Amino acid sequence: MQDPVRPAGARSFGEELEALLIERQLSWRKLSQRVGYTAGWLSKIKNGRQPSADLARRCDEVLQAGGRLVALAAAHPAAHRAPAPVAAHLVRPAQLPGATAGFVGREAALGQLDAALTGAVRTGVPRVVAIDGPPGVGKTALALRWAHDVAPQFPDGQLYIDLHGYSSKAAHVLPEDVLEKFLVALGVPVGEIPDGTDQRAGLYRSILAGRRILVVLDNAADFPQVEPLLPGSSECVVVVTSRSRLFAMAVRTHAGRVTLEPLSGEESCQLLRTVISPQRADREAKALGELARLCGHLPLALRIVAEQILMSPTLSLGRLLDDLVAEGQLLELLSPDDAIAVRAVFSWSYRQLDEECRRTFRLLSLHPGVRLNRECAAALVGRPVPQTASLLEKLHGMHLLERDDDGWYRLNELLRLYAAERSRADDTAEDCRRAVRRMTDWYVGMVTATHLQLAPFRSSLNWLRPRTADPRIDPAPFADEVAALRWCDAELPNLVPVTELAAEHGFHETVVVLALRLFDYLILRKPWSTWVATHELAQRAAQETGWAQALGWVKTHLAYAYWWLRDSARCGRLCEEALEILRELGDRCGEGWALEGYAINVRDTGDLAGAYACAAEALEIFREVENHEGQAAALGTLCDIDNRTGRSDTALAAARDSLQISEEIRDYQRQGRSLIRMAAIYLTRGDSEQALRYAELAVDLHRRINDEWGAAEAFARQGDILFELGQKERAVVSWSAALETYGELDDPRVDGLRKALERSGCC
Repeated sequence: MQDPVRPAGARSFGEELEALLIERQLSWRKLSQRVGYTAGWLSKIKNGRQPSADLARRCDEVLQAGGRLVALAAAHPAAHRAPAPVAAHLVRPAQLPGATAGFVGREAALGQLDAALTGAVRTGVPRVVAIDGPPGVGKTALALRWAHDVAPQFPDGQLYIDLHGYSSKAAHVLPEDVLEKFLVALGVPVGEIPDGTDQRAGLYRSILAGRRILVVLDNAADFPQVEPLLPGSSECVVVVTSRSRLFAMAVRTHAGRVTLEPLSGEESCQLLRTVISPQRADREAKALGELARLCGHLPLALRIVAEQILMSPTLSLGRLLDDLVAEGQLLELLSPDDAIAVRAVFSWSYRQLDEECRRTFRLLSLHPGVRLNRECAAALVGRPVPQTASLLEKLHGMHLLERDDDGWYRLNELLRLYAAERSRADDTAEDCRRAVRRMTDWYVGMVTATHLQLAPFRSSLNWLRPRTADPRIDPAPFADEVAALRWCDAELPNLVPVTELAAEHGFHETVVVLALRLFDYLILRKPWSTWVATHELAQRAAQETGWAQALGWVKTHLAYAYWWLRDSARCGRLCEEALEILRELGDRCGEGWALEGYAINVRDTGDLAGAYACAAEALEIFREVENHEGQAAALGTLCDIDNRTGRSDTALAAARDSLQISEEIRDYQRQGRSLIRMAAIYLTRGDSEQALRYAELAVDLHRRINDEWGAAEAFARQGDILFELGQKERAVVSWSAALETYGELDDPRVDGLRKALERSGCC
């Protein structure tokens, strides 16, 4: 029967709507997305059901009908009685899980999140902020803490979902399923939720339009998992947490970024205190700090350890610390429950990597030092530097690897343990041995390259020929001395651990060459502990392999270290042992250096005659073998003895000869020492003005070549001369500069200089 309200021959609303869709070349499903009503509801309209005024208005706007659809709907009385649209049934969701108890720190990160509420608003673009960071660093805890703090500012509700982006593939939450859950939470009946991600996303955006809702998307794998869940309203704020940096999302949405690092030492201890009680923490503050360090300052690990402590009220933190020091037990102790185990959390990220990244991650655990650069990593994994750099950046992007501002990489303590665990499971012993061989060969190549810049004049070790390294490992030469010195300074914390690793794998030749080639740097910077440790390892390696010549040289280098440390007994004994070995081998150059070391040692003990004889013999040998560096060194020792015994003319001649040779071979460090000796001679002669001039030249030279110890010695001598000249205030300035540098270098001379300063009455 004809509709009594509609004139004969006139189209119904549904018919007019369908005609317009055909004309505009749009499907009913596409219309559903644009108007925010389900396809099921529009199907009823198509089949004769009268639309609501809201639906008619939306359809008219989308199809640019010029008011025709609105007029048709208004002309029918049923339009005023039509069912309300989906939006009328909406509810206020409140889905936030509880915040973490005992939340500490993160003030800066919370401030960055606050900025998301006050930043510039762009129409149609939600305000998005991404929280990224390594596993267990507390991304979810931060997001929920902040979300609860600002929840009152979102009167239309809060949506939350854990996307399980780093769980197994089967556990990944699909955007289509998330949208269904969100729509149900917003009050959409299940039967009216459309099929397909695009249709659900359209309805979701329509419902959120004009509403102020906070959306927390936790543990996102990538941007495609997140994109359909972003509202189209600038009134909404979205917080996304992920172990990846989600660069695509940042580009598309101009999302803010909060990158979480592990807690500071103070924050870590504060977190532990909140769980185990301040009283118990204060009783063993030192153990508490070390415990925090072993947990990598990761909140997840810290909370698990804290709970372990609570479960054992009679267990001291020191005892627990002893248990943790054993690497094999650390991850076990931190894995009391598979639901929150640190190992499981790390494994979620590890499974996301391709095989090449996994291999790189595992092998990085073999590097024993504090941090490494991409060239070292390339040698370790046996891949070209560009490919390795890409792999490192992927690991960094997943927060499985930290990167310093200067481009060096490091593994967090717990991640290093996990990587080592995976390596033991997935790599063969031979795989690891080859990786260590490549890496230690690279270090040998690098320290050999430093020689060409730091001491090209030093020919004493020309007999030292490192074995042929892997052809893929070809360290580039340094551009200049500054670059070589910068590399050595940066690698200093790694040098002993790397040498120890080579020794553990039985690479005895590598251990010896590393130590001997490091001498150029050690004699300049004088890092005592590194000098002694590397050479003691080399001494054992040379003894085990029966490499006599290397043993003699290692003993000589070690003797010089103990001379600088004022350990006369050890220095003398090592020189005698080295001299015996090198004389028997007929190594004349080595014999000369052992004699020179013995000469300066007995000179300082007061045996000036014995010292003079040894230095003179060393000078003859160095002239015989044409070793210019050795000649300058022996002349300097003879100069010191002549000056002490009142032969200042002879001393001055020796000092000038030493200076001339040093200038010819460009041995700037020994040039500075010659200038200091000349200052001492002129001071002995009573010519303070000339003495001061040479001391100032020595200060300038040593500072120019970055020889901190030499500069300290020159400052000390300058202070002595100024004091003799009656310029006490200037003397104090020079002595203080020497004291400061000696103190920084942990040089034993600091005590003697301080006492001399006190005796002078200047302080």
